[in-house]
Amino acid sequence: MKRRQGSALAAALMTGGLLLAATPALAQKTDGPVRFSAVGNDQCEVTFTIENDTNSRFYTIDYLIDDEVATGTDFGSGPTGRRVLNSAAEEPLGPPGYVRNRPTETSTVTVNLRDIENRPNIGADSHLIRYRMILGPSAADRGSGEFYETTVTGCADPVPDPPSGSIQLDFGSLFGSLIGSS
Repeated sequence: MKRRQGSALAAALMTGGLLLAATPALAQKTDGPVRFSAVGNDQCEVTFTIENDTNSRFYTIDYLIDDEVATGTDFGSGPTGRRVLNSAAEEPLGPPGYVRNRPTETSTVTVNLRDIENRPNIGADSHLIRYRMILGPSAADRGSGEFYETTVTGCADPVPDPPSGSIQLDFGSLFGSLIGSS
């Protein structure tokens, strides 16, 4: 399975004995019984994935595009963004009796950003996708609620090809119809 890895940027600047380090935003949650990621491609699409080792189908990813602010329903963990994917789980389901040791069930969905209503920055070639696990029965398993990021490119509307060839005008028919109609 292809995963977007956070760029291994560990930029260090040594100035007069002072070490400064910059760490990029994480690109995915890779630990625990519920893992999730998003991968942007160069065709204006983003693929979201949840890997779930629990017996719950209630883990849900939401996302925001560019500078959007989450304004959706607040289920107790803050307003939601665009909800996109729920986890699959092997039977029997829970809770009650929530367990974390089931065979992994993988849920995946690909979203074409061109198909999104009210997409911000229409016409931009790239979009920053911020996503997180917003819902799920175990806060410890869904993570801290922090946003992860991926970039989607290839979204600019194609520029139409200029017309080619020649245009032929039949002035004889035009003048004939004007003169003949008097």
